Amino acid sequence: MDKKRDWASIYELIIDKGGAEYNLSGELIKTRKGTAIDYSVLSEAMKNHRLQFIDPLGQRLLATDGGINDCQSKLFALNALTKYVQMETAGVEAYDDEESALYSFGWPIDVLPDFSSINPHYVTQNIMVDKASITQIKSDEVYEAELAELFDDVTVAELEKMFSAGGKWKGWAERAKRNELTYARNGRAVFNPYKAGVWFVKQNIDGYDLARCHRILASNLPARSKGSEHLLTGTVS
Repeated sequence: MDKKRDWASIYELIIDKGGAEYNLSGELIKTRKGTAIDYSVLSEAMKNHRLQFIDPLGQRLLATDGGINDCQSKLFALNALTKYVQMETAGVEAYDDEESALYSFGWPIDVLPDFSSINPHYVTQNIMVDKASITQIKSDEVYEAELAELFDDVTVAELEKMFSAGGKWKGWAERAKRNELTYARNGRAVFNPYKAGVWFVKQNIDGYDLARCHRILASNLPARSKGSEHLLTGTVS
């Protein structure tokens, strides 16, 4: 971490692991202790020590208590850190999205938490997974992205026709930031049907599960994606 700067990002706080230093002849000069903060300690600080966020205009704001899809929330930052640690542990290169999020969150140097006084509630190993698990995480994310790409954006009225909710979609869309429907929103009052359907299933509406959601989506594919129904239903016609 560059002490001349006035901002310490989460990314900077985890990357300096220290190590051996050599001269040009390859001889060991010294072994330097890194300044990286233990992941579990850092996670605890992010949750309870006034984590801040730098918005696209460069303004520093307190991280919110919003959901995991709120890009200014503590949960969003903690999720990015967890994925970063998992991928590093498995020897898999982290996504740019995770690194970008970790640059955006942190603290001004003059209000850094006293990390030495933080007693984490869990140990670092709790967020470690093996390489096979990370591969599956990546596969799932890629798979979901591919399914979302099958669809063109639709209006709230069209979502109500697909996933009937007694007229609730209008209110849900108006409160998208609070209920995390922003996950599916791609523009002013338009949504990706696949992502909206996944969100809808998570609302625990009677009679709807992911399999039914996929069947509904398969019957509402745009013309450009006709023939791809099996990707959603698992059945080749």
